[in-house]
Amino acid sequence: MLGMLTINALAAADAALIPVQAQYLSAKGLEQLLQTIQKVRRQINPKLKIEGILMTMTDSRTNYGREIDALIRQVYGSKMSDIAERKYGDPQVYLAAVGPARDLSAILLEEAPGILPCFDETDDTFGISKELPVAGCYNPKQVLELSGKRYLTGPVVFVRFNMEGEYVSLTMGDLHCIQEYLEQHSAALMADGKNLNCICLD
Repeated sequence: MLGMLTINALAAADAALIPVQAQYLSAKGLEQLLQTIQKVRRQINPKLKIEGILMTMTDSRTNYGREIDALIRQVYGSKMSDIAERKYGDPQVYLAAVGPARDLSAILLEEAPGILPCFDETDDTFGISKELPVAGCYNPKQVLELSGKRYLTGPVVFVRFNMEGEYVSLTMGDLHCIQEYLEQHSAALMADGKNLNCICLD
């Protein structure tokens, strides 16, 4: 929650330029700050505008840094500051993927068939939350049934849908919910003396 000094500054300001680090917690703080600015605009200062969002301290050497940077730019692209160091082209649709051999990571829509070959063909999905239009796509041939439960042993591509049923980019909040879902449903089975990492679908 923002303090009174920040609220007073927003009440007196003509515009706000918001610096944000390419990190998950910074992105979540950005969502809250934008909500506060909207409230200040409605109740106190209707002339307040967002000058832009300025990415700072981005470590482009790591996959994590590049993925968070790209997702922030996708979600808030229309608000990104023109003085940002790097320029980006047309917005892309960002999904997420996870599998036995890969950690949860952001991917582009066109990369999905390379991770899940049946991505464009399968209707097999599972929801991660009743409140979110987010689903996990998977290959049903990679599901094992043991003791009345289903265990997915292959990769998953997570997608978000709009009202028309089209793919749209995942948000930072979506990624957080996906991570929580995976922590709650991850399991390890023994196969040929080795641990088999999988997701319990039940």
